[in-house]
Amino acid sequence: MLEFIRERAQGWMAWVIVILICIPFALFGINSYFGTDPNAPVIIVDDKEIGLIDFQRAYQNDLATLRNRFGNQFDQNLLDQARLKQLTVDRLVQAELVSQLAAKDGLRIGEAQLATVLRAQQNFREGAVFSPSRYQNWLQSQGYTASGFEELYKGVLLSQQLRSGIEVSRFSTNRDRAQLKRLIAQTRDFSLLKITAAMLGDGTKPDEVALAKYYSEHQAQFRTQERLRLDYLVLSSKALAAGVVATEEALLELYEVQKLDYVVPEQRSARHLLIALKSNADDKTVAQALQRINDFRAQIQVGASFSKLAAEHSDDPGSSKQGGDLGSFSKGVMDPAFEKAAFALELGGLSEPVRSAFGFHLIQLDAIEAEHGKSFADVRDELLARYRSDEAEKILYEQVERLATLAFENPDSLEVAAEELELKLNKSDWIARNGVAGDALLGDRKLLTAAFSDDVLEAKNNSEILELADGRYVVLRVSEHVAPKVRELDEVHGEILALLKSKDASSRLAARGQQALQSLKTGTSSESLAKRLAAKWRPYESLTRHDLSLDPEILQRIFRMSKPVNGALVFDGLTSNKGDFILIALSQVSEQSVDSEGAKNQQAALESLLGKGGRAEYEAYLQSLRNAAEIVVHQSRL
Repeated sequence: MLEFIRERAQGWMAWVIVILICIPFALFGINSYFGTDPNAPVIIVDDKEIGLIDFQRAYQNDLATLRNRFGNQFDQNLLDQARLKQLTVDRLVQAELVSQLAAKDGLRIGEAQLATVLRAQQNFREGAVFSPSRYQNWLQSQGYTASGFEELYKGVLLSQQLRSGIEVSRFSTNRDRAQLKRLIAQTRDFSLLKITAAMLGDGTKPDEVALAKYYSEHQAQFRTQERLRLDYLVLSSKALAAGVVATEEALLELYEVQKLDYVVPEQRSARHLLIALKSNADDKTVAQALQRINDFRAQIQVGASFSKLAAEHSDDPGSSKQGGDLGSFSKGVMDPAFEKAAFALELGGLSEPVRSAFGFHLIQLDAIEAEHGKSFADVRDELLARYRSDEAEKILYEQVERLATLAFENPDSLEVAAEELELKLNKSDWIARNGVAGDALLGDRKLLTAAFSDDVLEAKNNSEILELADGRYVVLRVSEHVAPKVRELDEVHGEILALLKSKDASSRLAARGQQALQSLKTGTSSESLAKRLAAKWRPYESLTRHDLSLDPEILQRIFRMSKPVNGALVFDGLTSNKGDFILIALSQVSEQSVDSEGAKNQQAALESLLGKGGRAEYEAYLQSLRNAAEIVVHQSRL
């Protein structure tokens, strides 16, 4: 076919072919031949579209949140990704609904409010101070522009503001609160009887057919773990720093550069009297100003108070109220002419008139605090550690780049890179997909994801350079791999037998428990039932609904039971988390008067219940917004 076209693609035939090819491009666009729109809408809330890029960024942020929360215990392979994606969709829809509501009702987050919140975030601080560089670095690492992130964060703050407003506005009547208090303070008397599997005796032994059937239907349950061994190289500034040699000259140079970290320079405290003068003042004005300043100097020399004259006549509004006091300052802070005169004075001395950019000054020196701090000898060890760390960082980035190149150029081995960079070729023991618990390296989720990736595991290539959370850089390859397989029936025969026996015992126990419960409800006395089961009722008196002496699941069931009438027992039962069947005989419900400590607990429980009510109202409000909006989610693009 192609040969036919090539031979005839000349003259008018060539034009026909060109036109036929151009038609689909004109109708559908060239992009349809190269893939879908990289930012196609994934979610549409009314008329607002949320594109694929924004969705993927939000989804990755949710993944990162889970990794940070669970650390080395987080296994992305076990994650229900469809569920997490749906939660991300719900979060984005909620944010957009709140944003639209805010725009409609005129709600907004001011720039000052946003700045206050951002400056308080620990991620963006160095010590106790907001760091613009850390903020910008974080934005770049997350793929945000400053304006884009700040608009997004305003949406988060709006959502919090709306939620707080609804939850805090939740109120209750005195009758509601009184009723809740009575319920919280209520106590119940009851008895429990436990029916255990041991009380039932042995059941029917599962036959071989049943074992084989269970094995064939649940083979995934009997698969061995997938495992591998790794070869890996590690680079870290900490390891490199130990090999850095520092000369005394280099340390002294660093000391001079960092001197302000260790030495407080000389400080001087002074006060001044200023006669303001413009820089372009004429000679007559300058002469008049100089005459005034000399008159004040003469008065001070014969005993007049410098502070009083400065308060009455100084043209510096900032210091005149303090009698001209400027506080302490070091060199490099004041006007050069002023500074030269101030640092030339003796303690208590009065200067000649000093002309600065602001006018004429008289300066009186009140105090001198000599330079003080740590000497080079005092901080030499600290300087050495800092020097080594700084030099190691420079070496590290050079070696990381070289390691990446060597690992890429020799994809089937790490020995070349290890030899050239003089690195130890580490070998791991067997590792499963969930890694090695407690090992910061072999339990790191990023490392495990790379190790079990198709490129490393199946194609048997070296990994890319991995930057781990602790600052180490790693490149790895798989040296051995054992794929998961289903164990033979003979090997798991005992496990299946025990499992089927347990399931049978649980089934028989539940049946026996329900039978006993029905007997109690139809008139069998609790004493005769206990005698028949060879068991005993255990009594409990005056337990509250927050008592810690009983399993919460059992206590919760007891407080859901209806009140006894005319002294008749009320019966219920449940299978506990431990597998036993628990029979309940409720005998009495009482209202308890609480002491001061009980009142505190009662109030805390009451506030908790009211808080839950506020959260429920907020969720109901959001649901009303969802119901009123037209929401479209393109599931195929998630």
